[in-house]
Amino acid sequence: MLLKAILSLAGIAVLAVLFLAVAGYGAYVGKLGQYTYSKPVMLQISDLDFSFLADYARGEQAEFETVGLEIKPKHLDQLQSLRDQVLQEGVISEAILKEEVPARLYYKGQAHDVKLELANMLAIHFNDPAQWPLQVEAKNNTSVADMKRFDLLPPSSGGYMTDWLADELLKERGIKSMGGDFVKVSINSKPVGVYYLQERFHKDLMESQRFGQGILFKIEEDMVVDKEDELMNNTATKGHLLILKRMWTDLQAGKLKPPQFFDLEKMGQLFAIADLMNHKHPLLRDNLSFYFNPESGRVEPVCREFTGMNNSDYGAFTSILGKPEPESQWHSTLAQDDAIRMIYDELDFKRAYLREAEILTREGFVDDLLLRNGEKVNVLLNNVYSKWPAADLPTATLPGNQRYLRFVLFPDEGEITAYFNQAGE
Repeated sequence: MLLKAILSLAGIAVLAVLFLAVAGYGAYVGKLGQYTYSKPVMLQISDLDFSFLADYARGEQAEFETVGLEIKPKHLDQLQSLRDQVLQEGVISEAILKEEVPARLYYKGQAHDVKLELANMLAIHFNDPAQWPLQVEAKNNTSVADMKRFDLLPPSSGGYMTDWLADELLKERGIKSMGGDFVKVSINSKPVGVYYLQERFHKDLMESQRFGQGILFKIEEDMVVDKEDELMNNTATKGHLLILKRMWTDLQAGKLKPPQFFDLEKMGQLFAIADLMNHKHPLLRDNLSFYFNPESGRVEPVCREFTGMNNSDYGAFTSILGKPEPESQWHSTLAQDDAIRMIYDELDFKRAYLREAEILTREGFVDDLLLRNGEKVNVLLNNVYSKWPAADLPTATLPGNQRYLRFVLFPDEGEITAYFNQAGE
């Protein structure tokens, strides 16, 4: 009876649908380039258990949040002209960056008056005639989803899935980062595709209190605290600012050691994650911001911009603990940066880095992260990666990075860790 039922037209139709669905999912798994990630699914198939298809279907149907922009034709033409100028000159000038146009933005059921300008990106990111990087700033002392300023970036400029995956890693490991997620964008009701929405570091970021009651700043030639006068006139922040400034002065004078200023545990975690991604770009001072945590009395990193993994540090893989190779440009830049060297020359930093690297390179860590975000990964593959080759997938690159990083750091399991433990005794 069972055989007859299977051979009925309805049975054949059901099996055909299942076959196509499994084949489609198999292609998706193949595109990921990681068999351990697909292992649970393959086991289900071998047991004729197709329950995973419900999750896959949900991923197929899931939608990104939508950002709608209303721009007057004359202002859209102005942005188009600026974009053409960037392509002609091969660089985005300061004059172009100062050009802005008004617009109306709709996001999560709310309408906002905003200013639009071209985002500060390389000229190559403006090649696509349908998608260009834009910077959005809320007007009239308002914010958009608790963000004052953010970029809308074509997926290619953020490494497709790389920035998003790095942000998920940072959140998982308790490291602060600028907010970001994929959204569908329309301009004057015309869909223009998927963009990556990434918050920018700006002078009003602290007012959102997303990072707590501490102080956000950057380290340039000196410490740069935005809205310093306002912070000094605010009784809630004046004390924190005075403490931070005194600590910075003492650090420069050699009266305070780096472990007394920086949270070296979180610094080590960030650098290990950057090495897992094979990307030291977010560690450069242009991209690295800092947060003074008044509860711990230490300074934590706030990073952004991992960009594409296939273009990471020109393909050269090096650990921050190793000697920079000539072709590893960003590693060499970091090695010549006194402020960064002050951090990673510390033994406590190296211990923290190795502890984090040991966790990140454990078998199953990357797979578990991908599986927990399986639905979102499905959506990204279908909506973002349909136009681009599988070689750009960080989900295919990460496992190789993971194995190589473990091989470099722990060639004889426990040897390096034991060395640093003994050195501290």
